[in-house]
Amino acid sequence: MLNPSGILVVSMQKLVSFTRKIFTFVRRYHRYPMFIVYYIVHYFSREGRAGINFFSQRELLSAICSGKSFIRFGDGETFIMNGGSLPWQKYETGLEIGMRKILQEYNEQSPYIVGLSRFANFSNTELKKDGKFEVWLPVKVMFTLICPKNMEYGDAHVFYYDNFFKDYLEDYLLDKYLIIVTHMDSINSIKNNVDIPFKKILFVTTPKINSYTEYGNIKEKINQHLQDIPPNEIPVLIIGTGPTSKCLAYEYSQKGIPSYDIGRGLEVIYKNESLETIYPELTQNKEK
Repeated sequence: MLNPSGILVVSMQKLVSFTRKIFTFVRRYHRYPMFIVYYIVHYFSREGRAGINFFSQRELLSAICSGKSFIRFGDGETFIMNGGSLPWQKYETGLEIGMRKILQEYNEQSPYIVGLSRFANFSNTELKKDGKFEVWLPVKVMFTLICPKNMEYGDAHVFYYDNFFKDYLEDYLLDKYLIIVTHMDSINSIKNNVDIPFKKILFVTTPKINSYTEYGNIKEKINQHLQDIPPNEIPVLIIGTGPTSKCLAYEYSQKGIPSYDIGRGLEVIYKNESLETIYPELTQNKEK
């Protein structure tokens, strides 16, 4: 049993820790006072569900196969949109502006589907129990402040589900000209994978870190490939280059070119690997 002095020490340690958290939080989001206000409101709610309307998997596939692009947003994108930097992508003003534009413009006529995490619809109590509360709370706040509430959204993790690409998109993409935009490690992995059935593939190499700094050069390479593809062929962009993927998918979707921002899903397609094993929380997040 702690004596009074021991209790005081423990209390002071907790106070110092809490004060540091507050200081870090305010420093991180000080540019957006409304984000701080809504974060506090959500923070003290037991429920705090975002109330996002999601497409069913069948509806999402139908939209994709009708030519819609797919652009995913998660905790990393939310962090950058509020001035933060990630280990694989430093903050860039143009990147923040571009991602906010994608969300704010999203409507029924958009040539793309926005993907958000189903975790945002979990209650705060559920997220705290799983240790995910501070990961997904900023996404809930982002949805409240930026995203159109009358729209339906795709499941941002759908390309992470085992065999999703192979089982649901392979037939649709077999006759398309694929332009795969990613870093060299993923490109080599795809080139060396004999199980990949696609025969018409072009590659655009991007930096593994801070790819947005090369945004203009990446676009030049994509545009060159688009010029080289025969006019009777249908090009599709498969993009896995961090947050930069969002802006690329948006820009080319506006030009009528289906573009899929699939993230880490690109690393495991047609391989005996499972992101559901690496991230077991995906199983509970998955549409039943």
